[in-house]
Amino acid sequence: KLLSCQVAISDEQHEKILKEHEKQLVELENSLTLNRLKQKRLLEEKIIQRKAQQLEELQQKQSAELAKMKKVAVNNGEEDDEETYRKEMMLLKKHTEQQLALAQGLQLNIEQELKDVQTEMIRDRAIALKEQEERLSAFIATLQIRKAEEITQIEEQQKAIMKLKMGMMDDLSDRGILSTHGIKQILRNHEQEHDELNHKIEVERKINEEAFLLKYKQLLIQRQQSVIQNQKEEIDHFLKATANKASAKFKCALLKHKHAVELEKFRKKKKKKKKQTKNRESFRRDFEIQKWKAIQTKEIQLLSRLVKIGKFSRSVLLDVLHILFPGTTEETVTELLNQICQEDSSTNKKGDSSSVSTLADKISEIQYSQLSPLHSYSTIRSQKGYSSPYTSEEDGYSLFKLDRYHEEDEEVRLILGRAVSKNHSQSSSNYPGRLPPLQNQDKPASKKKKSFSEEVSKWKQIRYLSK
Repeated sequence: KLLSCQVAISDEQHEKILKEHEKQLVELENSLTLNRLKQKRLLEEKIIQRKAQQLEELQQKQSAELAKMKKVAVNNGEEDDEETYRKEMMLLKKHTEQQLALAQGLQLNIEQELKDVQTEMIRDRAIALKEQEERLSAFIATLQIRKAEEITQIEEQQKAIMKLKMGMMDDLSDRGILSTHGIKQILRNHEQEHDELNHKIEVERKINEEAFLLKYKQLLIQRQQSVIQNQKEEIDHFLKATANKASAKFKCALLKHKHAVELEKFRKKKKKKKKQTKNRESFRRDFEIQKWKAIQTKEIQLLSRLVKIGKFSRSVLLDVLHILFPGTTEETVTELLNQICQEDSSTNKKGDSSSVSTLADKISEIQYSQLSPLHSYSTIRSQKGYSSPYTSEEDGYSLFKLDRYHEEDEEVRLILGRAVSKNHSQSSSNYPGRLPPLQNQDKPASKKKKSFSEEVSKWKQIRYLSK
């Protein structure tokens, strides 16, 4: 039951854990049985030795008593009398009864001690089974925690990469690099690659899911056909082996009833398995993790291109990564830095005066500030001609709910939501999507630019509606 309710465990892991659990139970049972059999054998040997010792002591006592009686008869000259013979027979009868009583008493003691051994064996088995169940529960909990940690780590990395991308674009915009033809082409190529990746992943997901369901259905059909075939062969074999037709018909009816019960149990089990597999949570979860990792790889590739164009220094990027990943080990940060820099020589230098940037300051603002990132990023979007990923307050409200579990950081949440494409805002994924499409920078002269206070007031209204 504990395994069946775990959505993060796949069918293969479920079977593997169950087999390992059964194997350990068998080993545990064998160990307990061998231990108790050894104790039982030692107990029997001990009882046999004690029985022989008590019987020997009784025989010595009886022999002494019989010798004493004969000595008295000899001293009195009555060894050949009938009365002496009768007393001797009575004494021998008494000795025989004592020996029988001793044997019966020992038998009762043996049975009681063996029963105590069996009771102790059952108690030890119950304790061992409880410990095994606790170990299994701890293992399942550890597996669930690892799955949750993996997903949480991917989420945090995705958010941090999104913040880094926003900071880089903000910095490139301030330095006048974002409006060049080369950066526009890079963003278009990234958007196209992102669309192709999403399409490829979705097609692959559908194919794998259909293959998974088809394989599972075929397996259930084969098992059902095997059960029916075995039942039919059993009835045919019974009819051929039985000569009495009346008895054969009666027993055949009993067999059919038995087979019907078995088939019904199999169908119920099949229905239960279908119900458990219908959700396919484990399959979807693993596929989503693969999808997120693929998207993250594309985002890192875009960051690498932006680093090369902006000529960001390696030391600045290292400081920025430390800000975005405060609890990450130095080895992980260095690995991510190498992926972004791609061992490019331009990123290993401090850069000339034209490439001086304030990336670290902008990332710090995005990471720790609430209103500054909203003002900076929205202003850049309006100046550089980006199309908004939504066209109404209702769409903005749906994006506002993207990360609704962090009430204390609402403005940063809005920044993250605005960077998500329409395609991903309509799905259940919590990960950044494509960059917004580029528009013509030529704006009508009559269009009035919104002030910072007006924009903040607008988003406060959206927050109020969301609450």
